[in-house]
Amino acid sequence: MGRVFRHIPGIIFPVAIVILCFCITVGGSKVSADSRLDQLRATLARGDVEAAWNAIGAVPSDLSGLEREETIALLRKTLMRQWPRCTGDIRQTISRKLADLDAREAVPDLLELIRQDRRISHECAE
Repeated sequence: MGRVFRHIPGIIFPVAIVILCFCITVGGSKVSADSRLDQLRATLARGDVEAAWNAIGAVPSDLSGLEREETIALLRKTLMRQWPRCTGDIRQTISRKLADLDAREAVPDLLELIRQDRRISHECAE
């Protein structure tokens, strides 16, 4: 019986390390997802056209779960915004990103832009 207890610390320590690493990885991805969304939100709020354009283009297309839903909601809200310049370019970038994210819920917003005859094409970029 004493031999069994001598091996327990050798088993518990590696298992504890694996569990700890898993918790850090899962928790870390949540933090990075939150910070990525917060950064996007802050960039769009500043109103800097170039920074917004680049931030929207840098949104990963493989988002999942709550991060995907929140990102789509933010992009849909931004789609209707009027920018100081290059509004059509930003809307086109948002439209492409929504398509990459397979955001079917954004179709009514895109149709509304067309109905209101708002620009969705290039104004600044070539």
